[in-house]
Amino acid sequence: MRRFNRLFLIPLVLTLNSPMAYAANYELGTPFPMTCVGILSKLGHGYHLVRDNNYLNSNSDNDRICQQATIAEKSGSAAIGYTLKEETIRRLLKACSLGKPCEISGHMNGLSHDIFFWVQIYSIFAIAGDR
Repeated sequence: MRRFNRLFLIPLVLTLNSPMAYAANYELGTPFPMTCVGILSKLGHGYHLVRDNNYLNSNSDNDRICQQATIAEKSGSAAIGYTLKEETIRRLLKACSLGKPCEISGHMNGLSHDIFFWVQIYSIFAIAGDR
């Protein structure tokens, strides 16, 4: 039985010391201007825009970024410490309704590995009617 434990521990130690065993290294990017259009949705404690074929963004990269970006999260529940909080949520819900099309313009930032979030919002508009 002891021999089995030693044989098991050696690969385990080698695995834990390998570079793949460490957590991903996330780096904060530089804020960039963005305008996003989508259907306002709430996922957990955060607000996001969901893609709707009637409301596409300027290109497919922007669609991907806009869908992944967190608009705001409630304090204490933030997965990312950089997200906008309650004041932005109040402003967002005053201008747009959940499940309805909305346009947001401002600056986003991101962490490596496709994690995007708004850092400053200049305008929020509900979009009336179909395009």
